[in-house]
Amino acid sequence: MDARVPHPPFDWHVVLCEGTSCTEKGQGAPGRAMRNAIHAVGLDTRVRTTRATCLNLCALSPNLVVYAARPAPGADVGGTWYCGVTPAAAERVVREHLAGGRVPQDLAFRWDHPAAQP
Repeated sequence: MDARVPHPPFDWHVVLCEGTSCTEKGQGAPGRAMRNAIHAVGLDTRVRTTRATCLNLCALSPNLVVYAARPAPGADVGGTWYCGVTPAAAERVVREHLAGGRVPQDLAFRWDHPAAQP
């Protein structure tokens, strides 16, 4: 019997925070913009979106995380975090990160940010 775990049937997994803070700061608009952009560029079958109740960076909300479903060997599997996401930023994440394979560094969250410190 082959014990290997099969690859997921998609390339990217996007987790959209819909906790209280993100919702109060308008997460619905970036979430809709992202799902619309995913559809517009034809990535419906390659990207899975999931709603989370909290990603714990409430001070920087709205937030989302992009995970590669099949990370390259040796790649960081912690995902790319995006904070303070606007509809325009969500569309860029789709175009540049999901469709283009390049992380928009000016949008990606840096873990040395003061809000990430305990």
